[in-house]
Amino acid sequence: MRDALASALAVPVGVGLSLVKNGRLREPRDVREAWAEHGENEAYPTLAQVRQVCTRVLPGARVRRHLLWRYSLVWRKGTIQ
Repeated sequence: MRDALASALAVPVGVGLSLVKNGRLREPRDVREAWAEHGENEAYPTLAQVRQVCTRVLPGARVRRHLLWRYSLVWRKGTIQ
């Protein structure tokens, strides 16, 4: 639920940034179609899924959410908790 809320809040920010950066709300149609084709078989894990994998694979790693569907993962060798 937190991921859904964060994503919903990020949408207007992303649209606003696109308008400021590109001078338009949407990319041209051919660009949108290329991105849709490129990503049609991709799956993006939720932040909860990323944390779950990190707990198993990188004990002690810290995962922090950032703006616009981004996150950072920090793991230091020897920090197993």
